[in-house]
Amino acid sequence: MNKTWLALGVFGLTVLLPGASLRPAEPRSLTLQEKINGLMTVHAEVKYNFVFADKLGDWDQKAADLIPAVIAAPDVAAYYNLLKRLVAGLGNGHTIVHAPNDYWDFFNMPPSRSRS
Repeated sequence: MNKTWLALGVFGLTVLLPGASLRPAEPRSLTLQEKINGLMTVHAEVKYNFVFADKLGDWDQKAADLIPAVIAAPDVAAYYNLLKRLVAGLGNGHTIVHAPNDYWDFFNMPPSRSRS
């Protein structure tokens, strides 16, 4: 059985969500259960681990409001963009959702050297 994962970083904490891969693969769609599980995992991890609780606002309602859009997401990229926008609303650069291709593109960058 080939399991795939998504990484969510919250202040240095990385959470792996099922449904994504760190290697390229043929495009596939997520099941409704995978979409909702991913959203709820992002919601729970941010609610539990986010340091600036005053910036959360009504976090439960923000996640609940996103459920119809998550269900209607036409493809995996649109789904991850919704999760990214939810977390970006926190206004903190240390809390981010990484889609699978974010990792793949990063590790496939050509080697570089800096000169001073």
